[in-house]
Amino acid sequence: MKRAYSDEAKQAREDQIIAAAESLLIEKGYHAINMDQVARASGLAKGTVYLYFKTKEEVFLSVFERQGVRWGDEIEQALLTIEPTHEPTQAGLVELLVHSLVSRPLFTRLVALSPIIFEYNIPPEQLRANKLWVYDNLRRLGDRIDEVFHLRSIEGAQLLLRLFVIVAGLEGFAHPSPIAKEIYDSEPTLPKIDFETELRTLLTLLLQ
Repeated sequence: MKRAYSDEAKQAREDQIIAAAESLLIEKGYHAINMDQVARASGLAKGTVYLYFKTKEEVFLSVFERQGVRWGDEIEQALLTIEPTHEPTQAGLVELLVHSLVSRPLFTRLVALSPIIFEYNIPPEQLRANKLWVYDNLRRLGDRIDEVFHLRSIEGAQLLLRLFVIVAGLEGFAHPSPIAKEIYDSEPTLPKIDFETELRTLLTLLLQ
């Protein structure tokens, strides 16, 4: 395939790779994917993919950022629909956040993977940019939550940061590996963690 020269063409090629990796993640799960598969799924030569991403971790960090943008946009749109004359409740905020995350299982999986996998094979400058980007967006979104819900016990940005910590921990317990799931299913004495139920409970306690 022809090499992309213009900034627009390069961005389109990068988006093509990220979209392919996103589809693979839904189909196979992170640990079953390699760069050969990303290249094939994107319709590009492996060498071309390496021009844009040096490691698998770099690719999926970009997938995480894309998913994060979509999640943030969904929260922003939901906040815009709340009538100024209506006094929002903390229960309403809990339901908004829980629904936004339960409906995005790919994003919650990436939230869990980010600190334990993606950060270990990434150039320092890219990781720095990612961290600044994440926390800048959390602050911006947190400010909007403060404006709408007038939180007293916690700031919006702090709430979202702790929400990410909760999601990262819950994800592994609620969605174990296939082998671990078989063990849980065959042993009635082992606890079964429901992601949505536990997320709602913990978020409610956090707000209290």
